[in-house]
Amino acid sequence: MTREPMSRVDAAWLRMDRPENTADIVVLLRLAGRLTPPRLRTLLEQRLLPHERFRARVADAGALGGPAWEPDPRFSIARHLSARPLREAHPEALEAAVSEAATQPLPAGRPPWRALLLEGAEESALVVKLHHCMADGVALVSVLLGLSDEHAGRVEAPAPDVPGGDPLRRGARALLRDPLAAAAALWKMATLPTATGALAPPALSGRRTVAWSRSWPLEDVRAAARAGGGTVNDALLAALSGALSRALRAGPVPPGPLPDDVRALVPVNLRAAPAAGVAGAGNQFGLVFLDLPVEPLAPDERLEIVRGRTAALKRSPDAWVALGVLGALGFAPPALERLGTAFFSRKASLVVTNVPGPQRRLHLAGRRVDELLFWVPHPAALGLGVSVFSYAGKVTMGVRADAAFPIDPRALAGALDEELAAFAPRPPARRARPPAAAAAPEQDGRQAAFAGAPAGRGVRVIEAGPATSPAS
Repeated sequence: MTREPMSRVDAAWLRMDRPENTADIVVLLRLAGRLTPPRLRTLLEQRLLPHERFRARVADAGALGGPAWEPDPRFSIARHLSARPLREAHPEALEAAVSEAATQPLPAGRPPWRALLLEGAEESALVVKLHHCMADGVALVSVLLGLSDEHAGRVEAPAPDVPGGDPLRRGARALLRDPLAAAAALWKMATLPTATGALAPPALSGRRTVAWSRSWPLEDVRAAARAGGGTVNDALLAALSGALSRALRAGPVPPGPLPDDVRALVPVNLRAAPAAGVAGAGNQFGLVFLDLPVEPLAPDERLEIVRGRTAALKRSPDAWVALGVLGALGFAPPALERLGTAFFSRKASLVVTNVPGPQRRLHLAGRRVDELLFWVPHPAALGLGVSVFSYAGKVTMGVRADAAFPIDPRALAGALDEELAAFAPRPPARRARPPAAAAAPEQDGRQAAFAGAPAGRGVRVIEAGPATSPAS
């Protein structure tokens, strides 16, 4: 690998880091049986390191130019891999280990990723953390698939998009087809008021806590959504809205009136159809603002409101406009980039992201992968991130929050379980760890169409809310 300039959007994510809030993704794989550190090291050397990005560090050119990827001359997988026992008798230990990984910054001067193996006698867990500048959620799923035994020997690099697939160039062409709509979307984005009230972005502490839901049958969620006249994503966003409403009213929260809506940042996949079965590397998504109704409502009323709002976003160019803003910020001077990302992040209270994962059960080094989920960053000023991931016919939601955020991740996960219980005729068995919730996107072998496409053009959602996230 030679020195390679970082894309503008990847550079924007790199510079979203704050000392108290780094923009990184955390992934958890729970495995049946014991996995030893030597076996994991061999697997990573064979299946992960052929991706050059995982052997490259970030070189920042400062004021003279944008950041770039360059080979790490001191690269050793031993600097990226650690192991310790998993206390299987204490279910909270896994949650605590993931929270610790989410909090601890990645070391500077190295390729921005690391892996932690938690060894148990009857089960093991692999926690992987990587910076969002490396990849978004779709690209990350491609890498995870490459680690599995089912995909062993298919260690191709992420495929390029179709010709003309550079998302910034495609976005520029799309917006030029209707410049008035693009200008209106940019004006609307710039003039959105700052989030206020109980869920306004807090002064962050830098300490993150995670929780996650039980896994819910995707087909049950889909059937319930169709019965209510909406999509899976509409139903899941409505459930998240109801869970936020429950958590807000259960308290304690800061003084002040409770809002009728809570604004979320939702990533939207803007990749062209890939030329091969794997996604292009890096970050190729836009962002849209979606108001989630959290006033006391009946479930059908909440679903109807969410459905109307996501339908309006599907017709807007908002995601393309946001991608252009991220690209511009990526090459702005660091001080200006910091002001820009803070300006936009303070307009929302949370990030909601959804990544469709493999629908067949995978194996890693001969061990069955029983659970697979991830946590999205809540970058810049935001304090809460909610992630949806589907795997082997089930959907699970991860919640990550800064300790200063007024809603505890466990409380929100528990509220989500209550909201989603109506979707499943037979609720999933509880694990012996603190309760949590679940949600998922419209995934049935197709990619869900969502916001960000100019009129007449659909885009595939990658993560979050109505369909997507971040990207991750």
